[in-house]
Amino acid sequence: MTNYAFQSLLDFTRTTSGTFVGSNGLIQNTPASVNLLTYSQEFDNAAWTKTNATITANATTAPDGTLTADKLVENTVNTSHYVVQAAGTVGNTETFSVYAKAAERTWAYMSAGAGVSVYFDLQNGVQGTRTGGISASISAAGNGWYRCSFTVTRATNTNNIVATATSNGGLGYTGDGTSGIFVWGAQLQTGSTATDYTRNNGGVYPARFDYDPATLQPKGILIEEQRVNYLLGVRNFDPTVTTGWSTSGDAAATFTVVTDTAALAAAGLSGICANAQVYRLNNTAGTTNAFVRVTTALTMSTDTWSFSAYVRGTGVCNIDVNAGTWTGAGSFALSANYTRRVSTSTTSVSTNQYRLWATAGSDVYFILMQAEIGAFATSVIPITGASQVTRTADQCTITAPMFAPWYNQTQGTFVATFDTFAAGGSFNIWVSAATDSTPSGRIVIGGNPASGRGFVFASAATQADMLNGTITNNATIKSALAFTTNDFAFSTNGLAPTVDTSGTLPTPDRLSLGQFNGTFINGHIRFIQYYPVRLADFQLQALTA
Repeated sequence: MTNYAFQSLLDFTRTTSGTFVGSNGLIQNTPASVNLLTYSQEFDNAAWTKTNATITANATTAPDGTLTADKLVENTVNTSHYVVQAAGTVGNTETFSVYAKAAERTWAYMSAGAGVSVYFDLQNGVQGTRTGGISASISAAGNGWYRCSFTVTRATNTNNIVATATSNGGLGYTGDGTSGIFVWGAQLQTGSTATDYTRNNGGVYPARFDYDPATLQPKGILIEEQRVNYLLGVRNFDPTVTTGWSTSGDAAATFTVVTDTAALAAAGLSGICANAQVYRLNNTAGTTNAFVRVTTALTMSTDTWSFSAYVRGTGVCNIDVNAGTWTGAGSFALSANYTRRVSTSTTSVSTNQYRLWATAGSDVYFILMQAEIGAFATSVIPITGASQVTRTADQCTITAPMFAPWYNQTQGTFVATFDTFAAGGSFNIWVSAATDSTPSGRIVIGGNPASGRGFVFASAATQADMLNGTITNNATIKSALAFTTNDFAFSTNGLAPTVDTSGTLPTPDRLSLGQFNGTFINGHIRFIQYYPVRLADFQLQALTA
């Protein structure tokens, strides 16, 4: 049996930024991928323009041991034969690298255009001619592979070119239509060093790995559905903007925007998010309630909305929304630590306002406000401008050719450790979904609605549907699902498995982590393991205890 690390097989896509709790306990934005090239090892993808050349996908074993390396094949024209992708920024210092291996051709050519190029000898592992005053390197990566790279300060364009060559300087020649070189793992990054290769399969932003803000323990990869923060006129991540709120209620209350970061740190008020705007509603001198509300009204519908903020201080406050009358989740006592408070409302009123109020004698600090459609609050969606902000869905999958080497179509077992903040909706949790390319078949660890659920679907019909244990919000869950024809078992949190002795299996061709067919876990996957055998029932109990 071959061991594979799931993280080396995953395709992750999210085209907008998102926030997560880092290992330092602070909420922060995900930076863009270190790799500026998309589809960085899928040279057959349209992101790479093929000029006088073709790509044979998955032609040989890549440096990471998977069958994912492509072949760059020349055509029969007397010219240069290459692939190119535009990425990067003119004026920036950037490093372009690619793994290359000799096939019929033993030389590779790389260029950033405009007279910037270098040749690499893939037979002897040495550089050839360089132009444009660049620095370059070639290093062995095993099994005949070399990582070839060069650093350039871009002058005029953003081309990133890989070509075949017949010799040092032999770029233009008449090809034979079949010869070429193997290529894999292209990377373009800011800076003068080629760091460890990071795959980019079309996602601009990487996966988010959350930590517990109190204990700093890892919670796992965060998978969420698409959401929009509809609050306008406030700035969560721009302390320089102080507009967007109106006040009412007790005249003795004061409302301020705290922009002195040194004072915040000294008061212990900056321990939730770096570089975020903190608001203060001080009603310690008041005798009645005081209110602050977003100046711009929300345009709402009959959907269920969630309104949230991180709050701390002394006294009592509430977060609510105007739906003809102000409604919310009730008042709550404040503490010395930031706590996220959420109110949920269903309304059909078209003009509504987000509001926070403080009772007499209260002093409230609040930060990271959010208004979103949904029955539960998701991670903070930063507001930095005057428009609503969208966080696109997290898509995390393993597809061909990464899937086939380890998945056994006749039997297997999935084990997962996860949590969700969205328990309660029917089949709203999809921890590991080995699925067909169409919804006709799937093998799922899920929830329905608050029970653990092991579900197998094949030939457009349910084959096994097993409930076991309970799922509650923000609680760690361990589940295991074992399956083979006419022999299914599912266990949650060490309970005796629920079994089903009749049913067939689908023929999956991919693994979707945390989502399937538009339904998301809205939580974390901390651990997932796959065995290519149907484990015994007692093993399922032991693995989930």
